[in-house]
Amino acid sequence: MATASSIMADEEVPPLEDVPEVLEKLKIASQTNKIKSTTSEAEKKNDAKHVTQAEKSSTGFGGMKKGFLFGGSAKPVKKKSAKTTPQSASSTETKEHVEDIPHIKATPAKSSLVLSEVQEAMKETREAKDFQESISKRLESNPKVSDVLSDPAWIPILDEFQRDPEAAMKKYKDDAEIRSTMLELCNVLGDTFLHMSRSNTSEEEKLAEKLMEDPKVKEALTDPLVMTMMAHMKNGANDKVQRCFQSANPEQRKHIQTLIDFGLFSFAM
Repeated sequence: MATASSIMADEEVPPLEDVPEVLEKLKIASQTNKIKSTTSEAEKKNDAKHVTQAEKSSTGFGGMKKGFLFGGSAKPVKKKSAKTTPQSASSTETKEHVEDIPHIKATPAKSSLVLSEVQEAMKETREAKDFQESISKRLESNPKVSDVLSDPAWIPILDEFQRDPEAAMKKYKDDAEIRSTMLELCNVLGDTFLHMSRSNTSEEEKLAEKLMEDPKVKEALTDPLVMTMMAHMKNGANDKVQRCFQSANPEQRKHIQTLIDFGLFSFAM
């Protein structure tokens, strides 16, 4: 606290007429310092009081436990146990399902045999394509024959010549138009068929030979009733085929079923 002597020591001594004014200033300064000191102590006490109240309020409010309004006090976080969600279960099942699927390994075939079969098929395809191109060129050079092959009225006549040429020639020996047309047709297609490779013309023969190697097929084809049915099928007499089938005994029915299984017989029972 500044005293009158210290102020007078620091400053020049005022005149005597100013002494009352100086004393008044010293009095005011002394009172101001007391007010500041009192205010500082009051603020410290007030701060301490607020801290105490905050600590009390943190422990409870009106006798209620902390966290009454906001869900309770903080609890230690527990480690969540591993739960199987539907998605994780689905992925687990999928993984197990994939693991259960056996790995299928391709058995290596005999490459030489496969290559041979592929080459043979390619050769037959080329030959068939060449044959078709040759036929197309020959038909283009003879419009009459081309028209015959696309005429619905000629389809049954051509079918007769394909099934039994000798019987068809006898039937139409007096029909000059049919005889001349068939002659032109043979001239157009005859050379082409003669120049076809043996492998293309004997596919049915090869299949027949292979089927005849089976004892069941061979026995079925030598059955008299089966031979009669085949003759009726060739002539298109389906009613006679049905009657033969109805009259067949169990053994003959077994032979007929064998031929059906091998694709040699196909008719409505």
